[in-house]
Amino acid sequence: MEMTSIDSDIVELLTQLARIDNLLRSRAKSLEHREAPNVNAFLGLYVSDQEFEELLRHPFGSSALGAVWEPPSAGAVAPHSPLGHLVDAFGLSSFEVDVLLLSLLPAFDLGYERLFAYLQDDMTRRRPTVGLTLDLFCPDPAVRMDARRAFRSDAPLMRYRLLQQEGGKGDSLLAQSIKPEPNLVSFLLDGDLGHADLPHYLHFERPHVELSDLALDEDTLRRVRILASEAFSPGLWVRERGRDRWSALQVARVLCGAWDVSLMHVDGVALQGTYEDVRRAARAVRRDSLLAGAAIYLDFGTEDGETDSLSDSRRALWGEFLADHGYPVFWYMGIRADADDTVWDRADTFTLSFPAPEYPQRLSLWETALADVECETGVSASALAARYRLRGDQIIHVVRMAAREARWRGPGDGAVSREDITAAVRSLSESRLGHLAQPMEVHHAWDDLVLPDDRLDGLHEICDRYRHWYTVYDDWGFGQRAPSAGGLSALFAGPSGTGKSMAAEIIAGELGLSLYRIDLSAVVSKYIGETEKNLE
Repeated sequence: MEMTSIDSDIVELLTQLARIDNLLRSRAKSLEHREAPNVNAFLGLYVSDQEFEELLRHPFGSSALGAVWEPPSAGAVAPHSPLGHLVDAFGLSSFEVDVLLLSLLPAFDLGYERLFAYLQDDMTRRRPTVGLTLDLFCPDPAVRMDARRAFRSDAPLMRYRLLQQEGGKGDSLLAQSIKPEPNLVSFLLDGDLGHADLPHYLHFERPHVELSDLALDEDTLRRVRILASEAFSPGLWVRERGRDRWSALQVARVLCGAWDVSLMHVDGVALQGTYEDVRRAARAVRRDSLLAGAAIYLDFGTEDGETDSLSDSRRALWGEFLADHGYPVFWYMGIRADADDTVWDRADTFTLSFPAPEYPQRLSLWETALADVECETGVSASALAARYRLRGDQIIHVVRMAAREARWRGPGDGAVSREDITAAVRSLSESRLGHLAQPMEVHHAWDDLVLPDDRLDGLHEICDRYRHWYTVYDDWGFGQRAPSAGGLSALFAGPSGTGKSMAAEIIAGELGLSLYRIDLSAVVSKYIGETEKNLE
């Protein structure tokens, strides 16, 4: 059967599997025939000698329709094939490669399950045991004793969790069944880890973010440009700090694109469980990173850029496993500095900071996001950048929500309006404030407020101060002289019914901002640290 349309890597793997198949069949024929029981009484629970002979005559790779594939002669493992990458990445011996291929046979053809059951005289053992593996590959007793080392916990097959050992309690090593890890099967048979069933805390991607897509300050951008221009060193660690979680991930994507490697994103907060659970996960992530040729991005920050309270012990464990890793490791730690942490006491650690984006970065992000949608005349990127202090991912989310809302208005009226964006921002804010605040609707305008002229002028000044905040503090440079000026506060005092809430409502409507009423009784808590968390 011609296979000219099949990828050469698949032909390479099939050739090696056919070699193991031939070895298995030649050794199996030397077994003596067992006395057959009453076949009808054990139908489905027994492999007869006749069925066994038929299995041995079954050509490798043949289908139930009778098509037969003739494998080419097997040579050395091709260095650039997935199997060759596996050998190089984990330092496997020829015996360890053969063990992996043997365990892979049932994933290629279920007929091998019955073949293994016959060879082991046990229909419950449909996977090869360590004992059968040694019988097949190591007929010499001295070689057999040395080959047992391949199944020790510190050997590559077990250290990197390439194989699973399964057996009953108290079973000896020889009685343990061996089975390839699912991700290894996906890598070898599908050629891509993207098809694997990854856990909820792990995301695999091939980044396509360009350096020009970043919205960072000049100093951070310069440092990223330096990293991107160089080939990565195998032991490189990039430590990322600050509240801008999205930009930290974008930088990792840009660098991986520049280095031509994939990225494995690990949500360290979502990875819950015992110390041993995290240890097993770290071992699996290290293996998959080497399989896919991917950098690792460890995210220990929360949605708002805070540092996860459980990250200390977890970080130490990950540091232990990744100390000599062959691909770059990114550590996003939120706002925590960790300047004196011994985990970072390495010569190849590179540190980047990502504070919340300032007006110039927000303006660039808004301009990029709005460029892909049709907007009404009143939608201004500069006004939105000044009004809303959002991260890049939040800006993208808001624009998508606003565009979707605009489409619902009907054909021919799909332009995004200022009201669409305001509603999208309000929806984003409500999902974050939860039970601590209640949104207030804006029902009043300036004409509804009856106050002396000087009080009205003061309210208008509040609006003007907010509108021109970025001009004074960013363009004119006053932000550098008053770095603590992080917001605008106004105190309204007076008896009930004098217009305090109405004034706040009118200002929010004038500026296109959401307005929330905070119940202080819901903020204060008897539990230590909870009040501070609610205030934050």
